[in-house]
Amino acid sequence: MKLNKKYYVLIFVALVFIITCLLLFTSKNNKYISVKKSQDGSKLPQLNIKSNDSTAINEYLENLYNQYTKDKRNKFTYTYSSKGDILSILAIIDEFNNDANTTIRKYMAFNINKKTGQYLSKEEIAELYQTDLGDIKNKVEQHLKTYYDKEAQEEYLVKEECNFNCYLSYLRAIDILTDQVVLVIEKNQLVAYTNFDVTFSDDADYFKTLKENYYRTVIKEL
Repeated sequence: MKLNKKYYVLIFVALVFIITCLLLFTSKNNKYISVKKSQDGSKLPQLNIKSNDSTAINEYLENLYNQYTKDKRNKFTYTYSSKGDILSILAIIDEFNNDANTTIRKYMAFNINKKTGQYLSKEEIAELYQTDLGDIKNKVEQHLKTYYDKEAQEEYLVKEECNFNCYLSYLRAIDILTDQVVLVIEKNQLVAYTNFDVTFSDDADYFKTLKENYYRTVIKEL
């Protein structure tokens, strides 16, 4: 019986230790960002960094949040990650489109230096990690071309009637690819999220069959 009591005491101590470590880890990672408000599955991030750029980002995000959450069919949420001094926020907006009678996803990215409080543009975040928009454009195009090829194989489209440029501009509603790309840091990777249309009637069903996040392209390991 004494052995059993010692056993339970050891388990209790171990659990307390694990919970304490998890709380400390969470507290450390949430030092720079927190949830300001949430409702109906939506949540608004708030940067806890003192700078003009941080204040501007917080105000912009709150305006977006208030705009989209007026309609309960919409959802506004986010993920975040950091590496070194850089904190990345990926805003995820699911907006219900009445014409298409479906939800359309849109991504927005905000990268900020935790020490200086300075916002980093798409070009600056690319340069920081030794790449550029030309290389990113090529990798995103390669990623999208895999879907173009697969759709052709499965007869959602005919290549002779719509080449890859047609696929991007007409089916995916992409005019200038780099304008549709946002960059974030995720799990020691530089990742691009590309905003494009998947509601075109001829191939909308194809994207519904996919389990992966087809908007996401890994640019490089960091």
